[in-house]
Amino acid sequence: MMTLIRSQMAMLQQLADFCLEDLADRDAVRSALQTMRASVEAVIVRAASRPRQFTHLVPGVGMLRARGLINIAEGIAARHHVDLGQVVGRGRMKSAVRARAELCSTLRDLGLSLPEIGLLIDRDHTTVMGAIRAHKTRGAA
Repeated sequence: MMTLIRSQMAMLQQLADFCLEDLADRDAVRSALQTMRASVEAVIVRAASRPRQFTHLVPGVGMLRARGLINIAEGIAARHHVDLGQVVGRGRMKSAVRARAELCSTLRDLGLSLPEIGLLIDRDHTTVMGAIRAHKTRGAA
């Protein structure tokens, strides 16, 4: 999240430089941009000092926690002997992939839609469909 905010800060600086080149009333623009930059920096400081308050905005562990599904995800991760971060991460290790598929299947059984599950684990809904199908196939075999 911090990387995302920093990249947005860099884009803001580029925008500020562009505006200062083109606009005649540079003092007003400079003042507005400095105020905006100070606001963004304040958010960065707040996010760094209290990271758990902002995790609900990031797909993965934070969103699972915010939705009250963290215990289910932790149980599945423990059963597969993987870290929860690996389950919702981008890794393709066999045990993490199987845990992720089980999580998708479990969340679907709880009534979540495919796009909702995809949002929680930062995947497309079609990827979620494939994971659920693979989990059901492995369970039947």
